[in-house]
Amino acid sequence: MPELAAEGLRVVGLLDHLKDRRVFGDGVDERVHVRVPERLTDTNMVGHRELVLSRHDEDVVLVEQILQRAEFDVAGVGQADAVDARAERRSERRDGPVVHGVSPPGPTARCKAQTARSARLCSDAHRRLRRRHGSGESGRQAARRRFQPPQWAQATLRCHCDQVAILPLPSPTRDAVETWVDDHLGHLFDGPAIGSPAFRGGQRSADAALAAFDVRGYAATRNEVAPIERRGASRLSPYIRHGLLPLPEVWRAVAGGPTRDVEKFRDELLWQEYSRHWYARLGRATANPVRNAPTDVQPGDGWDRMLPCLNAVVGELEQDGWLVNQTRMWLAGDWTVRHGQDWRRGEDRFFRHLLDGSRAANRLGWQWTTGVGSNKPYGFSRWQVEKRAPGLCKRCPHRDACPIDAWPDEPSFVSVDWPAEVDLTGPDEIVTHAAPDTVWLTAESLGTTDPALSLNPSLPVVFVFDEPLLARLRLDSKRLVFLTETLAELAEGHDLELRLGDPVDELVGRSLAVTHAPVPGFADRASVIRPVEVHPWPWLRQPRPGSVRSFSAWRKKVDRR
Repeated sequence: MPELAAEGLRVVGLLDHLKDRRVFGDGVDERVHVRVPERLTDTNMVGHRELVLSRHDEDVVLVEQILQRAEFDVAGVGQADAVDARAERRSERRDGPVVHGVSPPGPTARCKAQTARSARLCSDAHRRLRRRHGSGESGRQAARRRFQPPQWAQATLRCHCDQVAILPLPSPTRDAVETWVDDHLGHLFDGPAIGSPAFRGGQRSADAALAAFDVRGYAATRNEVAPIERRGASRLSPYIRHGLLPLPEVWRAVAGGPTRDVEKFRDELLWQEYSRHWYARLGRATANPVRNAPTDVQPGDGWDRMLPCLNAVVGELEQDGWLVNQTRMWLAGDWTVRHGQDWRRGEDRFFRHLLDGSRAANRLGWQWTTGVGSNKPYGFSRWQVEKRAPGLCKRCPHRDACPIDAWPDEPSFVSVDWPAEVDLTGPDEIVTHAAPDTVWLTAESLGTTDPALSLNPSLPVVFVFDEPLLARLRLDSKRLVFLTETLAELAEGHDLELRLGDPVDELVGRSLAVTHAPVPGFADRASVIRPVEVHPWPWLRQPRPGSVRSFSAWRKKVDRR
């Protein structure tokens, strides 16, 4: 059975209880088994946990979070009078230092519910201490200063492999969501959980943003950068990306506006749709150049933030998680065309921060701008800044010796073969194998108009935070806050179950209805989970045979409906 050893962690209130029950004798090597039979509030797992306590001079050291608000059985090894005793007690939730040090899991710690979550007990305590003592001292340092444990004692945590990670539902307020993300997903990102000050997740926010959008003037102002009040961009993309605003709904919403503005805005919606068709036909091959490979890739991983124009835009990316299309091209062009850095690292940087980040739209944008997926790269120079944000140049200390004044040289490329195509477009009608009892929502489609949810409005809903994927991606916390706000609001009208783990492990064997997502990850997981009811993706333009090598060729084909 897998084990995880921890040292120097204490449980408030347990020592007195054990003394009262005379579990400990006079020897220093006696052990006590503590069995927790119900769902553990702080670790959010279902099953039984058995703690084996070692006692040294009546000093008991344990993991506080494991027993907080959990009923437990106490049975002393070699203590006959305590074997059948049952203590029904909930320890008070205490603040204060709980961590002195944690030993890393051994090579046998393989239970899916154990390793990351046990480590999270420690990291959660560290974060609470950081908040309490400020950023000048780490949680571990604060714990060492505030709590010097007595002689070492040990607690061994044995985890049953049938445990599952069911998360409590978050409250929909921003503060509550940030705390929830910090507590339950904090091991999956760096730093504290901070949401975007510019966007809130949720269907209500999405609907309000669409209702407030006025398409008039869009054609003339969509590329404006500064001052901000001149911007005409819709700011709908985070809601479009997660299915809160399906493209057909947004398309219809601007009907009746000025013809030129409506046409230009709908062109942008078609570009979004093209990116989904492009990704559904090429899949993971889009991680590499699809047309041209650069011959000279330079080291580097960032932008020159000494320039106010770049500093302002990068700050907006990292704080708000959103950029107008013009500044996305600035950053991509500066990263690759001017400095020759690897476009894939830049694309990953965008993906980490953008609330609308998807491998479809984000990756297509980088391929097109940098020239690896198009006929010509997009250069970036002072000219664009003066045109779209003239005030930045006027206030710039480098205005008389601007390092981006000249147009950059075009990078050199070699042509590459078009990648082998796949088909991730999914069914064009509902596929049903059996009656579902739960709706599975994915991050691609979290809106109340999700097709599977709309057809099964009374069924419970399940969403899985893909722990292995998120651990690899290390998304910025504002993306997770946005998703959690959306889910918290969804829980107000639906019986929602939140899980943390590998979606295949968490969902296989269940009778699920789901909306197909035209992305490789969904195809991989759905092939194993085998939902009993699969709904078509709500395309703006139904996929059909034809080239996706260019937007213009694709559009000619799909417009012949």
